[in-house]
Amino acid sequence: LLEDQQQAIPQTALMNSSSKMMFGGDGSSDDEYAETATSNDLMPDAANYSFNFWVFLSDYNQALSGAIDDALLIVPNEFKIFNDGGTLKVYCDGSSSNSVYKASIFDANGWYHIAVVYDGGETGNTNRIKLYKNGALVTGTSDSGTVPATLGSTSKKIRIGSDHIWMSQALTGTMDEISMWNASLTDAQVLALYNSGQPLNATKSAA
Repeated sequence: LLEDQQQAIPQTALMNSSSKMMFGGDGSSDDEYAETATSNDLMPDAANYSFNFWVFLSDYNQALSGAIDDALLIVPNEFKIFNDGGTLKVYCDGSSSNSVYKASIFDANGWYHIAVVYDGGETGNTNRIKLYKNGALVTGTSDSGTVPATLGSTSKKIRIGSDHIWMSQALTGTMDEISMWNASLTDAQVLALYNSGQPLNATKSAA
């Protein structure tokens, strides 16, 4: 199955030698997730972030499978993206509020291009968090709380493929072309990154 996934990966290449990350759904071992080498925060204090990646879901109905998890769930100033039984959810935590924002996105096993854009300068949850599937903006709803105006920083590692604490919340599938910005991408920039699934250099085609 993993070999079949690797042959069919849509490329929005960050570099010519970009590598795929394959996860077996067991976050308890260190070869089943990826994380930064140090605890230095890669994302500075800011009110603007964007995340972009391709993901192949082998079990789209899987509950709470981590996509990108920055810091611990219980630590303030966290930003976490995860799949919960076909619903893409974003948990974000600030010093004064936290929230979960969601949209039904995954409806079958296979490849998806996902982008999540956070803009704390906007007002209202629907303006501060935007979710994109295959280049198109998806209507989301608030699951709980208020999206904070700023997320601040943490001293935790960025982890991909599983949660830091609940290791069973791990991804079964493949991720590729993960990219992050300390800026809020526009609709046009997200669409350019998707590019109908055709090869594209993300470093030259967005913010």
